[in-house]
Amino acid sequence: MPRVRFPSGKEIGVKEGTLLARALQQAGIEAWLPCGGQGYCGRCRVKVAGELCPPTGLEEEQLAPEDLARGVRLACQARVVGDVRVLEFQSLTGAQILTGGGEVPVPAFQGTPLLERREVKIDPPTVQDQRPDAERLQAALGGSCRIPLSLLSRLPTLLREGDFRVTAYTSGQELLKLEPGGDHGPPYALAVDLGTTTIVAYLWDLEAKRCLGTAAAGNPQAACGDDVISRMVYAGTREDGLERLQALAVAGVNGLVAELTASTGVPAREIYRVALVGNTCMQHLFLGLDPSYLGKAPYVPACRGPVITTAGDIGINIYPLGIVEFLPNIAGFVGSDALAAAVAVGLSEGAGNTLLVDLGTNGELLLATGDGLVACSTAAGPAFEGAGISAGMRAVPGAIEKMAVGREGLQWHVIGSLPPGGFCGSGLVDGLASMLELGILDPGGRIKAPEEVGPPGKSYVVPGDKGYDFSLDPSFSIRITQADVRKIQLAKGAVAAGMKTLLDQVGLKFQDLDQIILAGGFGNYLNIHNAQRIGLIPQIGPERVRFAGNAAGSGAQMVLLSREMRERVLELAGKIRHLELAGTASFSQAFMEAMPFGPWD
Repeated sequence: MPRVRFPSGKEIGVKEGTLLARALQQAGIEAWLPCGGQGYCGRCRVKVAGELCPPTGLEEEQLAPEDLARGVRLACQARVVGDVRVLEFQSLTGAQILTGGGEVPVPAFQGTPLLERREVKIDPPTVQDQRPDAERLQAALGGSCRIPLSLLSRLPTLLREGDFRVTAYTSGQELLKLEPGGDHGPPYALAVDLGTTTIVAYLWDLEAKRCLGTAAAGNPQAACGDDVISRMVYAGTREDGLERLQALAVAGVNGLVAELTASTGVPAREIYRVALVGNTCMQHLFLGLDPSYLGKAPYVPACRGPVITTAGDIGINIYPLGIVEFLPNIAGFVGSDALAAAVAVGLSEGAGNTLLVDLGTNGELLLATGDGLVACSTAAGPAFEGAGISAGMRAVPGAIEKMAVGREGLQWHVIGSLPPGGFCGSGLVDGLASMLELGILDPGGRIKAPEEVGPPGKSYVVPGDKGYDFSLDPSFSIRITQADVRKIQLAKGAVAAGMKTLLDQVGLKFQDLDQIILAGGFGNYLNIHNAQRIGLIPQIGPERVRFAGNAAGSGAQMVLLSREMRERVLELAGKIRHLELAGTASFSQAFMEAMPFGPWD
């Protein structure tokens, strides 16, 4: 059996013919496979020594001959045929993840709590009162409640251990937990924003109505693809694809549970409820629902929701009978994250013409007018997340996140003040805006030849594989290539076209907007002027552009705090009209019009 050895010294045995990506996974390493292991992005590069199969055609397309000669291979293509040493690889790393709510506070609602802790004294049985223990408890709680079998089997012992004084944890008519005696802790709950790229979790004390801690991490599913389409392909083409994606999502949430319980001292078994939001694909993959038909016209999901299960059934490491609820989707790819964001920013309250834009990977848009709400989704990513870009990377230390043209030429800021290793999403937007300002990029997206560009711009133009590239400094290997520009152009065109189509559907122009609310991690780090310069968002005054931070996370937290807020979210889900953009003539026309770089007309 071939052996694979890793830089840490760990060594594993694998079957002959095993993909390098699978070997990494068997060693507990989640390799970064942005395209889901299909071989077209070229980002899962691994430097190896040893016996591998000959380079595949896809590897020869993606890798330069000199890279192949020095042992660089694609983890999703190269297969082990003998002993191998892995010298270098790129794994999933922590990113600059937005956890705060930006300008969206989470108010302390005074409504009916979703979870209650109640200490009750029960009349002990007598010869004259021989009611069953369950009826005795239900009467003490003020009405009927459902007692799960696992608690019912222990009920006689629990009542007598506490001398018929117990602490009950209830959610509506559900009895979740029963403890003998009093003086037990408050009920805790978790709100989770399950994003395509990142997962953010918030731990709450529901009695004090106080957030005790926040934790965030990259979505481990990125090992199977950076965008929802890649993951749906992975789920549908791999024998264990769906099971693996579900396991990764659950593991991602459990990792945050472990982090929060360690940092706050709250026992995991005292967390009794989880509220999750995410786009429709994330909902399907977390719950293990077949996403096949979500990705094919007419784009029908398995369900809208809400979907309620127990922590024990889904595998979340909290109290086993704790309630895990995935809030309802709107329609198509517009999920409960967009719904939660709408509630968080008050979009349902009809305060003028407001466009909510979540610039995450899935690109969800909601437009509120006096006549109601309309929603759609558009393929924003993964280019804005750095995936599929030659020098693209997540917003991690070493990523260029800001750039501007100064008196002495280009100036940039690198996360962590390290030597630059590539561009994250906000850095790419700034980079394109700088290229326009310097006259390097024409409105059609062509990088001009040096002789077409005046100083100082011409010094940043260098020959590339196809035409010319934009290079910050001759000493840097990182560039924005002509192919990169085209990918970003497609992404920004899709988002802008989605906005234009939504506005057109309700008879508005962008000048009629009272405000644009930018939500999500990428949107919150965006330079508004540069986003307008490249044509990503419309030209309205900066006073009408508002940052909402992680509005989806804020909305999920609001649902935990009040039964009335949860009902409000469920009601709103049925009121939002969904606009399917795929294949519509109006979107196709808007997309063509949105392709050129430059301010909106």
